[in-house]
Amino acid sequence: MKRFLSVLATVVLLSSLVMPAVLSYAATTNLIANPSVETASGSNPTNWTFNSWGTNTATSSYATTGHTGSRSLSVSLSNYTSGDTKWIPDAVSVGTNQSYTYTDYYMSSVATELDAQYTDASGNVSYVYLANIPASSAWAPASVTFTTPTTASKLSVLHILAANGTLQTDDFSLAPTVPVTPPANTDGNLISNPSFETASGNNPVNWQSGGWGTNTTAFSYLTNDGHTGSHSAKLQTTSYT
Repeated sequence: MKRFLSVLATVVLLSSLVMPAVLSYAATTNLIANPSVETASGSNPTNWTFNSWGTNTATSSYATTGHTGSRSLSVSLSNYTSGDTKWIPDAVSVGTNQSYTYTDYYMSSVATELDAQYTDASGNVSYVYLANIPASSAWAPASVTFTTPTTASKLSVLHILAANGTLQTDDFSLAPTVPVTPPANTDGNLISNPSFETASGNNPVNWQSGGWGTNTTAFSYLTNDGHTGSHSAKLQTTSYT
């Protein structure tokens, strides 16, 4: 029975790693230019710049496959000691103390990270960690909602690779977020959005993912597979210790 915990585990619907959230948001207009990277400038995607730093061997590719369409962005690292590599979208103007939701689709051989690159009115650049993203061998959504600091003038969200491995990304979105209220429960159920049918972008309203320990976990919001209705939540855990 104890060994069962170390093998692949797939849990659909409710789990201790899929928890009700206090407040959910709905995304509005996408602020990222060329979000599916289908538009090219020569051999590079328009509105995007490759960047790397540190002690490593970094490579980039404007790939001819994608989550949707025919293009996506790819980076890889080898001989890693320090630094990272990523594609950077053109910075967009943002409000201060305002909530934004960022989403992309990715495949990666190792865990990656989402960071915010802020520029203030004087041109000073700062970085803020947003989220850790688990490795995924298939296209999966990476999403985070965050609030800009009081000094923010412009913003780029970076999906970075900071270990030996590969990362491929596509279908990027950044938008101001507004509260979403799911339909009121009329059956006495205290759990809001109990069947996951109300969505906020690529996530169910009033739910958030979470976990702890040494393992690799991927979360999915299924839109065509449910016990009732068409939605359910799925988590998959591998490399359990």
